[in-house]
Amino acid sequence: MKLKSILEDIEILKPRRSSEERQKNYTVVLQKQIQQYIKNGCEGDLDLRDAPIEKLPENLKKVGGNLILSRSKIKTLPNDLHVDKCLSLESTEIKKLPNNLTVDGSVWACDSKIEELGKNTKISNHLDLSYSAIKKIPEDIEIGTDDRYYYLYLGGTPISYSCSIADLRRTLPNIKSKIFF
Repeated sequence: MKLKSILEDIEILKPRRSSEERQKNYTVVLQKQIQQYIKNGCEGDLDLRDAPIEKLPENLKKVGGNLILSRSKIKTLPNDLHVDKCLSLESTEIKKLPNNLTVDGSVWACDSKIEELGKNTKISNHLDLSYSAIKKIPEDIEIGTDDRYYYLYLGGTPISYSCSIADLRRTLPNIKSKIFF
């Protein structure tokens, strides 16, 4: 009993900063890490999963590995972004992909809020938009670099309830991948 009351009275065990202040400091640290990543030539992966920041800097034009944004608070991506490997957007707040997005790997955006893809989107491998809010695939999108087993997955989306795979195939000639609902 005495030990418990002594520990409760010790100031050192009480947090010195509020959760809001810790969150603000963490956001500043993340922004500095991103700027350092850019300064170092954008090499390797950029892992920002669960990040509290809402926007990436406009001068981030290339990611030399995977860009992982799953469950982050990020709402927009910069235009003309090039990702050398995969782009992970699961459970994000992003509603529109940027114009001129190029991903040399796959885009994983299931269970996201994506409603729209930007102009001139090019994805070399898979595009998984399952259970997203996507309503239309733009005609100029390119998915899959050849006839390998790459896919566009649209299960549980408004598109999957409004048209057939054959209709999509006719209206989207630049999609070389398989299409699944």
